[in-house]
Amino acid sequence: MELYNKVKKTFKTHDIREHKHQQHCPICNRYVAYSDRYPNYVCSKCESLTVDKMGLKVGFFNITLDGHGCQGKYLDSGKLYRSTKCFIKNIQCKAEEAYLGGIIIRPFKRNRNRSSALDPELLTCKQIP
Repeated sequence: MELYNKVKKTFKTHDIREHKHQQHCPICNRYVAYSDRYPNYVCSKCESLTVDKMGLKVGFFNITLDGHGCQGKYLDSGKLYRSTKCFIKNIQCKAEEAYLGGIIIRPFKRNRNRSSALDPELLTCKQIP
């Protein structure tokens, strides 16, 4: 046990070929297992922090035993949660069915070109005399 504490495993490397195989959680920046299919999936610790828009804890699971479908439920009451949207540390995320079964949670992509997110006063041009 003492030897384990002295030797710390790290995924960081200085080899340029290995940098593409390093991946981190988009919420907390922890290193996670590399996935070419899901480059921005949430780690298991952040996955346990999922809440709905009212702040109630939500969990997600597959609907069938063979790993199809994605359904949510409230963890405190056990009632079904009828959406795949959730929040982790005030970041909007979406739960979805993984390729060969299981659930993954990823943050929503932000559309940075949306003008509705900008302040309307900043969009108006004023002439300076």
